[in-house]
Amino acid sequence: MDFQGTYEHTLDAKNRLTIPADHRHRFEGGVVLAQGIEPCVSIWVPQAYDDFVAETLVGRDRLAPETRKLARYFSGRSVRTALDSANRVLLTPMLITHAGLRHEITVCAALDCLEIWDRAEYETMSAELDAEFPDMTALLGRQG
Repeated sequence: MDFQGTYEHTLDAKNRLTIPADHRHRFEGGVVLAQGIEPCVSIWVPQAYDDFVAETLVGRDRLAPETRKLARYFSGRSVRTALDSANRVLLTPMLITHAGLRHEITVCAALDCLEIWDRAEYETMSAELDAEFPDMTALLGRQG
């Protein structure tokens, strides 16, 4: 998947998010909302989420405690859903709490998924990225 862009949105009174218009067509076959590693919620196309989980677990002993914990993490902290007629998804209380989401949010592309961040948290994270990587050309090892 090739998600790009950053969008400022709000959650409605029922904790629904309208998916950015640029990406709605990608979710016609469904949506997976998953707890992000950082304090965010990831929005996945179902097949992409399945592929991500499979790739993460490949080569691991299925009976090993760590593998079972990872399986629980990916399965128990995600939900399959669909866009409603207004192109919205309903966020669960668990996901909202994990990401510390309030009314104002930022939807940020992360290549193979979208991420939902509380807007203030996103601004902090974005400023930290700018400070850590002030010159992306140097980071990438290219000449300017």
